[in-house]
Amino acid sequence: MLQKNKLSRNQTGFSLIELMVAVAILALVAIGLFQAFSVAFQSMSDSKDRTVATNYAQQILEDYKNTPFEKIRPFSGPIEGTKYFQNVSFQMVNENLKKVIAQIVWGGRNDKNKNIIVDTLIGNTQTTTTTEAGAIPAGIIIYADRYNLLPGTDDRVEPSHIYTEIVDKSGDIITDWDESNIYFEIESVIDLEGESKDISYLGNLRNYSVPPVKGIAETYFDQYEGKEREGFVKIKATLTVGEIKLYDVLTLKVTNDAVAIILTADKDKISTKGGEEGIVHLTARIVDAGDDTVNTDREISFTIVSGPGSLENMVNTSQGVAYVDLIAGTISGTATIIATSTLLEPAVIDIQIVDPGKNNVKVEAADLTIAQKDSTEITAYLIDYLGNAVSGETINFSIDNINLGYLSPESLTTDSNGEAVVTLTLNYAGTVKVTASWIAGDGTEVFDIVSVSCRSHNLYVWSEPITITEGGSATIYAELKDFNGDYVVSETINFSISQDNCYFENNEKTISSFTDISGIAFAILTINTCSAENGITTVLANWLYDPEEVLGDVDIICTNAPIYQVDISADKTTISAGETVNITATLTKNGDLTSGIEVTFSLNDYTNAKLDGSSSPVTKSTDGDGKATVVLSDLPAGDSVIVTAEAGGDSDSITISCEKPEITIELIDHSQKHGAGSDGKKQVYFNINVLNSNIDLKQMKIVWQSSEKDSEDSERLNDLLINDTKVYSHDPGAVNGTVITFNQSIYFTLEKNKTYEIKMIFNKEVEKKNWTITFINPETEIEIKPSITFHLN
Repeated sequence: MLQKNKLSRNQTGFSLIELMVAVAILALVAIGLFQAFSVAFQSMSDSKDRTVATNYAQQILEDYKNTPFEKIRPFSGPIEGTKYFQNVSFQMVNENLKKVIAQIVWGGRNDKNKNIIVDTLIGNTQTTTTTEAGAIPAGIIIYADRYNLLPGTDDRVEPSHIYTEIVDKSGDIITDWDESNIYFEIESVIDLEGESKDISYLGNLRNYSVPPVKGIAETYFDQYEGKEREGFVKIKATLTVGEIKLYDVLTLKVTNDAVAIILTADKDKISTKGGEEGIVHLTARIVDAGDDTVNTDREISFTIVSGPGSLENMVNTSQGVAYVDLIAGTISGTATIIATSTLLEPAVIDIQIVDPGKNNVKVEAADLTIAQKDSTEITAYLIDYLGNAVSGETINFSIDNINLGYLSPESLTTDSNGEAVVTLTLNYAGTVKVTASWIAGDGTEVFDIVSVSCRSHNLYVWSEPITITEGGSATIYAELKDFNGDYVVSETINFSISQDNCYFENNEKTISSFTDISGIAFAILTINTCSAENGITTVLANWLYDPEEVLGDVDIICTNAPIYQVDISADKTTISAGETVNITATLTKNGDLTSGIEVTFSLNDYTNAKLDGSSSPVTKSTDGDGKATVVLSDLPAGDSVIVTAEAGGDSDSITISCEKPEITIELIDHSQKHGAGSDGKKQVYFNINVLNSNIDLKQMKIVWQSSEKDSEDSERLNDLLINDTKVYSHDPGAVNGTVITFNQSIYFTLEKNKTYEIKMIFNKEVEKKNWTITFINPETEIEIKPSITFHLN
């Protein structure tokens, strides 16, 4: 009988199918493990990159915290030796606080850039100090109003205004330093390819040696106008304190290429409500140093630095402009957006995202302080919660003290700009609160308040003369001015007296008069007999409209003794150098000319001027016409003196001035020559005479005829000496036509009627030249004309 063999489960080994299934399972597990490890390693790498980037950002902000406040500015560029790129921007929170934002960008997986952003607030802690308070210069800070400049050939060209501050060890400005000038120089110049150039390749500084004013010295960098040139110029400022030289540097870029991004928005506030009110359209422009858009397709990236919202609807750069929308979500707050592009200064903008709310009222006064009986406009603005104007709504106005003035009208409907404008008039001194209010649909009152003050007029009362004899008269004047000092015209002034011994016109005890175009009203007072009350009569004056507040008085003295009055005059009050002038005193007694009375003439300064040849007071008797005369002489050019005449207890004075003749500097003929020796033709000598007045010389302008074989800036003035005193020295030297400022901290004084030898030393031989030498008047900073011209063969 035949039997079939059976397969037993206890049989050792695997079937082919089982092996194939096992291999497949192992392959799947291996693939899964590989992917898991790959993701894990990539995550670890991303985390490491982010940590490194964060460290770089933190270090950048630390560096900025140690940077002088004025030198904090945008920057964009690679972090040398790494794969990371930095974009630094800032926002002015207020004039003494900046928000600095550091963005680090690097390449991630799938060619997608990653970035982190860190920001901080940096305040300006700088104050001022003085050397009297023990401050000693510990450093200087150089900065500019613009670091990106157009080439000098561009019609839009603007120079860079450069400032340097002298600071102590705390960074505070030392405002009274005057022991040495700040010296500016161009340290180096390279073109955009990094090739070194002559220091004047891109332009020149206007001034090199500058005295500080309140601790700050200023100069300008002017771009070269001969041809279009681009590159970087490094400018150095140096202050010498004893044997120590303190310095700081900055770098300017001259280019017609793109330098920065300007970021703008069509609104600064959007709503969490959604819809069009929840969208703001942002525009980023790539601009040159003149802020004009550059036609380029360079990529611009937009990133939300902080705050709510999302960026959508990105439109890539075309012709230098890119667009994106900020969409509000349900969270309110301030969204800060940064726009960046490789190697361009980034831009930042803030957009407020707010929740829906009621309309708001804001009220303003055109003038917060006005005079009596004056008016000012009160403007109320009605805006919705997004800041948009609301028209066609009623605004009610009121003041808290109707005794001081009134409003006209007291309610008004807002116009298309959301404005309602009324007039506030205040008649009396004091302060009122003006309230502008709007009633919402639910009955809620929304209001704002502004305070306006009224300042009273002032009445000044005086008498001419102040002392009279019995039976004499005096004119009483009252001048009405507002708080600004302006005359108040056509107003009534009341004058009054209480004594019985005097009267106004028509025997009146009170009289009224109108103020004229000079704000003055007057009345004539006559005193019959001197009163027993020390001979004093008091006249009261007040303004009719506000007699209790705007008033004044004056005391007139009545005497039985004779009253003398001195009036001094001169043939002229301005004389020429060496000229004399007659000074005459006219004396009256009780209003009549009187003779035989001694008049004493004196000067406030006898240093040079004389009276009748004397350096002390001179006494003369009046003649039959009541006159006494002296002669003033020897008044120096440019000086003035006060002459006083005194007699009988009265005096009068007059000021006499002597004209200062214009300074003249002339060339001594045939004095121009070269120096001696092998370098003699690098030297030019000439002699000058100084006429009419001394001059504290500080600046000169040297112009010479250029050679065809030489470039416009190859010949340079290195040194200038006056009577062998080196007043100017510069390396590599001043180019043709430069106004040079002496290096020494004080002026070099050229005395009148003296001869001086001037020596110029150049960097190369200067033969066959026409020369024009111009001296600058330090008092006026104007060129002294005529200039000196000569030819040196």
